[in-house]
Amino acid sequence: MKHLTPVLVTLLAAGLAHAGDAQPLSLTVSHDIDVGEHKSIATREFSFDITLDGDAASVTVDKARASYTAHEMKQRLGTRHLPGQSFSLSDDDAPLIDLGGMPNPGYSVANQLVDSLPAIPEKTATVGHHWTTESDTRSLEAWAWGVGRLTHRNKVTAVDGDIVSATTVSEGTLGPMDGAGEMNAAVRRTVHWTFDSKGGRILTLTLEQEAEGSCAVPHRGVVEFIQRTRVELAPRS
Repeated sequence: MKHLTPVLVTLLAAGLAHAGDAQPLSLTVSHDIDVGEHKSIATREFSFDITLDGDAASVTVDKARASYTAHEMKQRLGTRHLPGQSFSLSDDDAPLIDLGGMPNPGYSVANQLVDSLPAIPEKTATVGHHWTTESDTRSLEAWAWGVGRLTHRNKVTAVDGDIVSATTVSEGTLGPMDGAGEMNAAVRRTVHWTFDSKGGRILTLTLEQEAEGSCAVPHRGVVEFIQRTRVELAPRS
């Protein structure tokens, strides 16, 4: 997982929960992978019930499910070790889901949260207000991890009292992560999200991302791929 400074971790946690609050959240992630002319040749699905502690910038996993489907054969991925685990958003030793069959096969819910979150604007939000940010990204695309830097163009689309709706469009490129094999991809991401401008808390998030490029697949060599990723984050009652 990418290293985050304590200041950034605190800001990320503040964007999800009021200080002192524990916020129950539902996080779902799906990957739909095309290879060459073969559409949806493989899919991955992750579902987490989590609780975020704003003070400690930590996550507790309450429930977890994960699966991988290829050639119409579905395989459950091991998640029994996750419920009850608590860890920091910046914890390199956070528990992982073993994806198997690829270099660096560990998947981290903490990395997914950090990578998905937009940046709440520092100024008072009004319709049409826009701001640009950049961030490093570590992303699982097809069967390899890629790292790169994304440029995010954010815009407020609606304001209803303290509730603000915004859209973020991001673009960038991915190269290979150390030890993860070949990776070269262009990434485009759109995030529709709402936040509480008074409390400084992200309320809902829907992310759709498409990555197109090439990566190394164990025992197969380099393949051309397109992966469509969808992430949804919402409060859990």
